[in-house]
Amino acid sequence: MVVGTADAQQYPGEVSGWLSGVTHKYNGDFSDDSWGAGLMASLQYAPIKRLGIEARVGLGEYRWKIGNADIASHPGYYGLGSQIGDNYPGTLTEIERENESRITTVDLLINYNLVDNIAAIPFISAGVGLIDYAPSTDQVHDPLPNFSTQQYQGSCASIPIGGGVRIPFSYRAGIVLRGEYRFVFSQFLDDVNFNGANDGLTSVSLGFSYRFTNPPRRCMPCLPPHKHKHPHSNCACEAHPDHAIGDCPCARLLESPGQHDDHDIRGNGQDDSSKPNSRSDSRGSGQQNDANDGGSEAVPESHGTQSKPDQDTVGTGSAKQRSTQPPSTKPAAPTSNESQDQGCPEGLVRECIDKVTGEGICVDPTFKPGPSRIVWEDALIYEQGSSENGKTLRSVGRDNPCYAVVVRQLPSSFYACIDCCFEKQASGSSSIYNPIGTVKIVKGRGTFSPEKCAECGQDSAEGK
Repeated sequence: MVVGTADAQQYPGEVSGWLSGVTHKYNGDFSDDSWGAGLMASLQYAPIKRLGIEARVGLGEYRWKIGNADIASHPGYYGLGSQIGDNYPGTLTEIERENESRITTVDLLINYNLVDNIAAIPFISAGVGLIDYAPSTDQVHDPLPNFSTQQYQGSCASIPIGGGVRIPFSYRAGIVLRGEYRFVFSQFLDDVNFNGANDGLTSVSLGFSYRFTNPPRRCMPCLPPHKHKHPHSNCACEAHPDHAIGDCPCARLLESPGQHDDHDIRGNGQDDSSKPNSRSDSRGSGQQNDANDGGSEAVPESHGTQSKPDQDTVGTGSAKQRSTQPPSTKPAAPTSNESQDQGCPEGLVRECIDKVTGEGICVDPTFKPGPSRIVWEDALIYEQGSSENGKTLRSVGRDNPCYAVVVRQLPSSFYACIDCCFEKQASGSSSIYNPIGTVKIVKGRGTFSPEKCAECGQDSAEGK
């Protein structure tokens, strides 16, 4: 079973439920105690990424044994000269070898995730609770003497503290292992107060967790120098969970991209591929995975002639020239973009990677990512005009970066992740990067070389 670290992460607004089997061990005046079984159910809400508020109820029991030595040590409680099988003084309750108490607990806890970039999430917890208990004999379930005469209340406050680990099977489901110690504000969990100290309970549980909420959707990142803010919050678009990529206000295309070539704002990332072209080039065939790629890295470079600011390509079925001059009735001449478009070799299709500049690459339409992991931490960022352009994800070192294009260059092929967000994850003494959410990964031959193309220029003008 392979589980991504995104499946284990906790997201703001997340609601999850836990159902666990539990065993309780009593800590009090008697040392010969044993474990008692129980069940706990809880509901957790996460107001922020690593913090959870948990409401929990539990049913169970704890048990302890007594022997003739205990009876002889406390004649005031058991009676002078009494033995197992005799009655407690002044009652009809028989002294049995083992006693128990059935309990009900209600707790409110705060859980904090210690690490948020690994597949199994360790957490610590603390809270307040109430415990209701009723000490009795094991076989007949008669109440013990002090409880039957109401020498104390059968309920009190408690403070549970502990920790655990949550291991997912998928984004929805997983298992939870946790341990706790409950400080109880009572000396009578065992019906007696021989040592003058409060009693306590140790609990160990193993259960099933289920997330009711869907994972958040990410907006496409707003790249420098246009770090737009979301109008309804103080967070950047790429961190706002309420919008899909195409809905993010700052991810919209410019109204006149041909007049603002210096702007670095991307579209929604849902690009259409052109039909295969019969032309060929000298690109070789690529490898199927990045498990042992070797070879040298190539810095992505932009190729092709830039279009003039007063011209653009409009996708209306045929190319037309647009300028600040009044429209002309004469047929339009081909644009510079069209003259530089060399097409794709046979078996490859055009993938538009920048609708503003009209750049595209030739990719294999049959490629599907396999089981081998692509080494994205050594991939190169392709962001024209950005200070991070040409750097690797590892060298930049951001925790949750989002980019329009990231390229993993191999000796004879390349992989490109388009409109992707990544998550930095610990791996031994170093860190790795894996894509999160819905991603688009393509594969091309030879060296990553974006080119101006008519198809992508038309997409830009039409605002697709």
